Amino acid sequence: MLCWWQRPTIRVAPVGNMTTGVFVLRRNVFLLLLSTWFVASIAGYVRAEPGHAGVDPAEVARWPVETITFKEEDWLTGKKTIGGLILYMDDDRIEFMRLRREPGKPMGRVFRNVNRDQVESIKRLDAGGRARLASRLSAFAKRIEIQEGLLEDVTLVEGEFEGLSCSEYEGPWFTLLSRADQATTKLAVVRLEQVFAGIRAYLPPELERDRPQRIVILGNESEYRRILDLRGFDVRQRAFFDPKRNEIVAGGGLASFAAQLREVQAHHETLKTEYRQRRAAADKQVAELAEKLRQKGNTRREIRAAVRAVRAQLNAERDELRSQIDVAARKNDAIFQQMFRHLYHEAFHAYLSNFVVVNATDRVPRWLNEGWAQVFEAGLLEAGSLRVDAPSPERLRRLQLELESANPLSLREVLLAPDARFNVGHNQSAKDSSRLYLYSWGLAYHLTFHRQLLGSSAMERYISQVANGRGSLSEAKKLERFEKLVGTPLEEFEQRWHAAMLDLARRRR
Repeated sequence: MLCWWQRPTIRVAPVGNMTTGVFVLRRNVFLLLLSTWFVASIAGYVRAEPGHAGVDPAEVARWPVETITFKEEDWLTGKKTIGGLILYMDDDRIEFMRLRREPGKPMGRVFRNVNRDQVESIKRLDAGGRARLASRLSAFAKRIEIQEGLLEDVTLVEGEFEGLSCSEYEGPWFTLLSRADQATTKLAVVRLEQVFAGIRAYLPPELERDRPQRIVILGNESEYRRILDLRGFDVRQRAFFDPKRNEIVAGGGLASFAAQLREVQAHHETLKTEYRQRRAAADKQVAELAEKLRQKGNTRREIRAAVRAVRAQLNAERDELRSQIDVAARKNDAIFQQMFRHLYHEAFHAYLSNFVVVNATDRVPRWLNEGWAQVFEAGLLEAGSLRVDAPSPERLRRLQLELESANPLSLREVLLAPDARFNVGHNQSAKDSSRLYLYSWGLAYHLTFHRQLLGSSAMERYISQVANGRGSLSEAKKLERFEKLVGTPLEEFEQRWHAAMLDLARRRR
């Protein structure tokens, strides 16, 4: 079963002497042996270090790969050289697994069947390099098995929260109490462990935690509203972080989302089973055709031409089923994101307070805290690694409309906004709060990925200075320290920020 936050890209596009499409592992003894040989190493690669963040996007870009350089620009990628792993090679063709990583999208593997007469040169890795790359790609391909293994590793015991019986999990980064069913609870544990690992990859822990961090998942809305009343919180979101108790509390929506997810996944799996059966039948038909033609004395070139024609027809018949699979997978993605995005958001607030800045909720500027939380909330989880390098399309579209409107917010207003303006309650405008959140997200995204200030010494100084003096700083001093962070006067920075975010929005249309 494929994990629902990643789908393989499988295309069929016959062009000249080159075909992309479903790669059949027939005759590929090497890959079969390699997959078997690396079963043990897969688990070790992913689980070797319990707190490790897994495959980091920057790390993937540095992976040594094998390359094929074409005589002319590759029609599919627009490049002369593509990188990946050569799976099989003879005098006529090369079976190649290309590693594709586009900004903000999950890593993908595209299988290519390349004719040798199109190739100018080939660069191979040595045996050790091939083994390491194959291990990494195998770990990527086996993520659902790894995910299921992690679910099996989660141990739940009976617990209690506010007089309610629940399932309890105790881990190295948090304790979780849940009123949801065990399957949903275990899934939440695994996803949250991965999110915390991903956040650590961007913001390494600086503090020793002095008290346990607790996450509570309630069973229904009435339970959630009762806890809000007991805590004295007046919020509208489905989860909140209570810094005094060091506790994240999530509403009862997870249970209903989990039921939707199971239904969609069951349909998804049925479609994929049918797809595999059709693919196997097509492979058999093609093999039988090739053998019949060979027995009749047809040349290799004639056999290849006939096989290409038949395979193209069979692949076309599978395209409709493939599109149905993609639709189901997109539903998986949407439901999954709905299920956990509020928990991801609050998990960032909790992590910042527990491991980076003492009492961060009160000491880190609200725009920065909320901006970063939104960036991480929208991240893609991939093989235990959190990818947040692509902007949220929905937020980017809204921000573009804001910046092009007649009355956009000024950054001065965002930077100096009191905490109360961010909180949506009976006495606070939801529209005003939403605008502040949106601008905070855009500003945090820009500083993180355009200016690359996250983790920099300049950002460390800024957070330290603001935290040490927050509450007593004048507005002028707050703005002055922000200008030191970005290295330019606020008015000039604001113009550049507007231009950068609008350009990003137009490029991503």
